[in-house]
Order: sequence, then C-alpha cells, then structure tokens
Amino acid sequence: MQTERGKTRSIFHRSGLIRGMLLLAVMAAVSIFPTQGNAQELLQQTIWHSNSRIFSFSLNDNGWAVWDTRNGGSPSDRQVYLWDGHSVTSLGLGRDPRINNNNWVVWSNDDNVLLWQGGGSPQTISGDIGGITPVINNHNQIAWTAIDELGNEDIYFLPDSHGTAVNFTGGGTNEEPRISDNGFLTWELTELADEGTDNEHLITNIVGASIDDPTSLFQITNRDDQNVLNGGINNSATKVVWAEYNDDKQRWDIWQADANGATDLTENLDINGRNFSFEDPNQDDPMVNDDGTVVWYAHYFDSQNNPREDLYWELGSDPSLIPVFQPFLRNSPVAINNTGGLIFASGNGNVTGFDVILVVPEPGALAAAGALLTGLVGLRWRRRMAAKR
Repeated sequence: MQTERGKTRSIFHRSGLIRGMLLLAVMAAVSIFPTQGNAQELLQQTIWHSNSRIFSFSLNDNGWAVWDTRNGGSPSDRQVYLWDGHSVTSLGLGRDPRINNNNWVVWSNDDNVLLWQGGGSPQTISGDIGGITPVINNHNQIAWTAIDELGNEDIYFLPDSHGTAVNFTGGGTNEEPRISDNGFLTWELTELADEGTDNEHLITNIVGASIDDPTSLFQITNRDDQNVLNGGINNSATKVVWAEYNDDKQRWDIWQADANGATDLTENLDINGRNFSFEDPNQDDPMVNDDGTVVWYAHYFDSQNNPREDLYWELGSDPSLIPVFQPFLRNSPVAINNTGGLIFASGNGNVTGFDVILVVPEPGALAAAGALLTGLVGLRWRRRMAAKR
C-alpha cells in the first residue's frame, strides 16, 4: 500500500518471520537526537586528514572510532585506524573495521579475521577458516563471511573470542552479516531461482535468524534480482535497514523494517528541492542506532554537474539533511552511535583529500536526555560498490 512517506509492504514471507520480527519490537525509550521541532546543537571537529578516500566508519558509545583508507596505490595497501578520544593510531593493514562498546575492534586482512581487544597486539581469530567483513556486538560475539569446504560462501559465528567458529548458514551464497546484542543476525542470501527453466537466474534478499535458532530463517526483502545491499543493524534490533534499487525511479533507495513492516524512507525524497530525472540521487550505506535514527548519504550530480554526496537522516518523520557543516562536495561515509555522536569524511577527492570529522552534542545534551543507549555496529563502505574505490 502507499503511505505519505513512501511505499510500505508486508515482510511476512516465511513461517519463521513472526518469531524473528518479535526481536525487532524492542524499542528504545529515550531520543537524544533532535526532532524537527526541537533542534539540538551539534558540535564538530576535524580529528584527522587522509589523502585517500575513507571506505568505512564505526563509532562506539565511548566516542572511539575506527575506519579504513588506502595507504598507497593498491587495494592491498588499505590500513585500519583508531581514534581513542585523544589521538589517531594505526592498527595495521586491513579493511572493514568494526568497534564495540568494550573498545574491541574486528577487521579483515588477507582473508583472515583479526581482533584487537582494546590494547596489545591484534590476534587472528578465524583460524583455517579465514574470512572477510567481520562484525561484533557488545557481548563480543563475532560473525563473518568465509568459504566452506564445498566452496560456498557462508556466515561463521564465534560465540566468544576464545571459542571455535561454527557455520551458521547452509545453501546459497551468504554475505554481509550484521549482529545485534539480542543475538539477531541478518545477511544477504543469494540463491538460484527458476532452476532448470529458461528463466533461471540469481536472486539476493536480506534474511535473518536468531543465533539460538538458525534454522528458523525469515526473509526481510522480496527481490527477484540482486539489487539489495544490507545496511548497519543496531544493537537493540529495533530496525533493520538496507539499500534497495527502485525500479520505477531507476535509483537506489533506503529501506527500513521493524515489527510493523518495511518502508521505503526515500521514496519521496527531493534532494535540495531539485528533481534530477535520470540523475536522481542514489542513497547508500544506511545504518541505524538503538533509538531508530537512520543515517545515510545521497550521491548525485548538482546543477553544475558536480558529483556530490550529502548526509541525511530520518528521525521518525521525513528524511532531512543532517544539520552539520558539510564543508566539501563529497561527504561520506557516515556512522552514528547512541550517545548523540556522528563521524563522517568530507573532501573533494584528490584535490583536497578527506577530513575525518567527529560530531558530538553540545555539552549538557546527554544529561538532558536522561539515559545513554547501548552500542552500535558501524557501517562499512560496500565491497560491491567497487567502481567507487
């Protein structure tokens, strides 16, 4: 059916969905971000500068952040950096870092998953399995993608840092896991549809399951192609977010799902009051915090045909620009935590490089909120958007 904010559709596709969606009904009670009628001052500072593009951010509730950027000319030169609230240091080569509220960091390098436990040296935790795109929740539970003995891509789950990872999935191609503090996993599942017919083709959808019951799989999206990309799940599992291709408008939109169904948040978004016809803005890399605030960036061409990337959020009504100073043409990626913080990169590419900008609420805003919410798994720059790298 059609709503004022866009398309809403049922996501009850499989018998296990109702049980799974109950995990999404746990709603946080306190908002620390501004409503449109009660704006909150956001303070920002530049904490680092990179000559190359930033590919991903993750920001925890302690104000610590991690990101990865290219340290040289080849993809293998990507390096993981840590901001500990005072200074920036390198954790070593790798990509796709995530940090939890215990200041533990996971990332991948050379098809191995690495863990740094807030001090000391990183350790390899993937063993002979290997892996990429790891994620971690605040219980130090970790999941990642790896190749099984049959050559299939599966999701592996590590209950604690000293245990043994187990294969969580079976069948199809399984990528891009996200894990919540409630023990809820989502990922991209690619399967063969209409097998043995002239219409045989691959389809990708976002699916999910509880870590206690991986066989009760439920389907969140309902694509008949591969045009869907998993977003950042929040640690209280109030919502799931993702990017999905809008066939009618020929662009990527941002979707969210909760216990009430799935909604296209950007169906009616008009970037800067302009319509772009074939240059309609694409929306990328959404993530959501415990309070249900969704952030992402839109990339498009402006009236002077300059490529732009602007930061947006959705606070429970219509999407709007995030009220921070976005100094350059390209402002992305962006991550959000649960204490009012944001982190993003801003630059003009090779001309200026990219500044890493940390955003915090004005002093006293958190006390006025009356509560702090628990951690957040950050977003990553999507591996499949290779053309942008």
